[in-house]
Amino acid sequence: MKRYIIGAVLVAIVVIFNSTAQATVTDFDYRIVGYRPSQSKHTLSFDYDLQQLTITNTIYDYEIDFEDGYLQVATVFDSTPTTFSVVKNIVNNTGVTWTGYTFIWGSGLIAGGPAMIDHESIESTKLQTITYPGFWIVKLSGSPVVLDGESFTIEFSLHASGSQDHYTNMFHQKVVPEPATMALLGLGGLALIRKSKCKVQNHSAKLKKICH
Repeated sequence: MKRYIIGAVLVAIVVIFNSTAQATVTDFDYRIVGYRPSQSKHTLSFDYDLQQLTITNTIYDYEIDFEDGYLQVATVFDSTPTTFSVVKNIVNNTGVTWTGYTFIWGSGLIAGGPAMIDHESIESTKLQTITYPGFWIVKLSGSPVVLDGESFTIEFSLHASGSQDHYTNMFHQKVVPEPATMALLGLGGLALIRKSKCKVQNHSAKLKKICH
């Protein structure tokens, strides 16, 4: 009987130790460098109970071309790793279909080391072919594509070593417009140019007729 009691106490001690040893996120800050509201808009929230960061990002310009962002996270300072999840909801409001989306979650340029992205944890509701052209680069392609007006969600985990009390990550993103959509936009532009030229020519012909 004493053995069972001792064993139960040891298990309880281990459980308590493990539950308190995990470092947790205590504060976060996210800012965009060179932010232009005409290109994109972000809203953020952090659930400290779930240790989950949710980002909703509406993109208005398909030529966003690697917009810069910085995520800075403060943690309880101890020697244990910090793990938290990121849920990024992306809305396509660019007027074109996307066949690809690339983001870089890299080392920060300001104080604090980076939290490492867990490649195996990445999931996407669209563009579900996921590749890693570089250590920090995640490239999404394939199907289903993201139509104009649609949104999709990317989820992944970040791991910090626990060697310091805050971490900074540099974030870039870029969309890949569908070539067929871009071709249609080009044709539409040509049609508008031709239409405006016709108006000018008709207007000139009327003026000539009146003058004569």
